[in-house]
Amino acid sequence: MISFDNIEIPITKQEILSKVKIIDLWYFYCTNFKTIDTSFISDLYDDTNPSCRVLISNTGNLYYRDFGEGHYFKDIFEYLMFKFNAKFHEVLNIIASDFGLRNNKIDDKVKSTILELGQIKNSYIKVKSEISVVEQGWNIVDYNFWQQFGISFELLDKYNVKSVKSATLIKENKIYSFNSSKSNPKYVYYFDTGLKVYSPLANKREKWLCNGSFVEGYSQLDNKADLLIITSSLKDVMVYRLLGVNAIASSSENNIFDKEIIDKLKLRFTNIIVNMDNDLTGITCNKLYKEKYNLDWFLIDNYKDISDGVKEIGLEKMKEEINEKTKNTIYLYCK
Repeated sequence: MISFDNIEIPITKQEILSKVKIIDLWYFYCTNFKTIDTSFISDLYDDTNPSCRVLISNTGNLYYRDFGEGHYFKDIFEYLMFKFNAKFHEVLNIIASDFGLRNNKIDDKVKSTILELGQIKNSYIKVKSEISVVEQGWNIVDYNFWQQFGISFELLDKYNVKSVKSATLIKENKIYSFNSSKSNPKYVYYFDTGLKVYSPLANKREKWLCNGSFVEGYSQLDNKADLLIITSSLKDVMVYRLLGVNAIASSSENNIFDKEIIDKLKLRFTNIIVNMDNDLTGITCNKLYKEKYNLDWFLIDNYKDISDGVKEIGLEKMKEEINEKTKNTIYLYCK
């Protein structure tokens, strides 16, 4: 195993920062990064969608967010530890060597080995998954689950949602099989470029299988309307449709839509408002849409999302709440 434990003159983080600007470290090591708060393609995996950004925190620190894969690194040192598959003190010495800060006698062979280890690790970060499903007809378990939110089989069909008997995932040459049951039903969401398998009663790790990134509910939108809601899931999209409101969702709350999509939507909808889950992840996503695109946002009072709200208080009361919130845009993002 490669180690820098015997380096003659160790270097500290403080010494590095006294001689090299943080922004220059980001420019040097995050090769696709050019401008703060501007999306770029990740160099950590085989990425095609510019979903990464280097941002400034409230304390003035530069941090890394990947809204596609969900990677978060609080500073350049965490980023490099992940990129090079290295320990903290190893990263410090790589920087010292690259910038000539110390004569640490790190020969090219040792450094190249460290980099190769990182490249091997990163080559497996993002692997295209193959997912296949065996559909089945709707049953009483499906009815009992979806009717809680007022969602009918007809509406599910409209949004290309089907009941699943079994699902198979092939990833990294390994095969995983998942069977539906009364206590763990499964559903498939079909999109133009792929699919997602939803297991609503499973644990968080097994709740979703996905082989792409989608604009969920896009095909079912009206051509033009006064209001569009960007929300957190296709289930919430369907509930909004029951309330007579156009809605779409991203495949993940960690992945906000890019400017091209937002610009296209603005040509079709007079008002675009964001309503993500009433939790830390959702609130963070709401604020990102506000910061990036100046879109108003709101939360569902007392519930995680609109689906849970409908489940507890019904469609009519929830419609009253949504009508009130979407009329008062000043209240929305100040809540």
